This record gives sequence, C-alpha cells and structure tokens, in this order.
Amino acid sequence: MHNVTTSTKALEQGEQLPESWHQFSQHAFDALPLPNKHLTSAQIIQFRDYAWDTYFGAPGYLDMMGRKFGPQIVEHIGRMRNIPLARKIAPEGNLA
Repeated sequence: MHNVTTSTKALEQGEQLPESWHQFSQHAFDALPLPNKHLTSAQIIQFRDYAWDTYFGAPGYLDMMGRKFGPQIVEHIGRMRNIPLARKIAPEGNLA
C-alpha cells in the first residue's frame, strides 16, 4: 500500500514516475528515483553513485574484504569501481 500512496502523491505533485520496470533499478542508465523535498532525481542518482564509490573504496572495507576473501576480490572491486555508470538524468557524473 505504501507504494500506491507514494505514487499517488507523486502524481498529484506533478512528479515524473518511471514508465518502465528497468527505470526502478538504481543501476539502470535511465534510472528515475522520485525526487524529494530537498533533492532532484538527478541529485539522488549522483549521491547514490557517490555513496557506492565511497563505500566500496574505503580502505577499511577493502582491508576487510582482502582478509576475508583474498586479494583477487579487492582487485575485482577495484575493477568495478573503474566502470562509471552512464546516467541519462545526471550525465555529469556523481557528486565526487
């Protein structure tokens, strides 16, 4: 019921809702999160990407992953971080 209420409220406020299922994915090129009182959809995407990169690039996290799973996993995470996600609504990239 929460989603219906959120969608109804967004429509009443004139917000654009995702038109296809893949726009709900935070990794999709055309991801479209709902804006909120403080941030636009583009700013939310930019922050998500910044937070993801910050978390997976944190030395403490990488050290833990290296101890638990080995250096090959740390290398894999590094390769993942080197692949920027293209964004339709935020072509300039994340907030970093």
